[in-house]
Amino acid sequence: MVERFGDREYISKSLPHFLEFAQAGVTKGAGLDFLSEHAGFTREETVAFGDGENDVELVEWPPFGVAVENATPSVKAVASWICPSAEEQGVAQVIEAVLDSKR
Repeated sequence: MVERFGDREYISKSLPHFLEFAQAGVTKGAGLDFLSEHAGFTREETVAFGDGENDVELVEWPPFGVAVENATPSVKAVASWICPSAEEQGVAQVIEAVLDSKR
């Protein structure tokens, strides 16, 4: 695929048996950037969570990107923090902690 499409294509793996193809630059991180411009929030106001290969750009986008414990190594490598696994409701734990800190 790379030989045929080169840098015109974005290829990502989301689950063990799912391979995703998109136009280059079409990532979850780019989607979050677009949404922030149109919804009026900033990177600094954002926390993003991810676990799969297709979440790397999403977790990289804000200053505080979180990988769950069962995330792929590439997501963990770009994360600011690693929370408990999905089975332990790690995302909920982080959200609750953030909300508690605002009280």
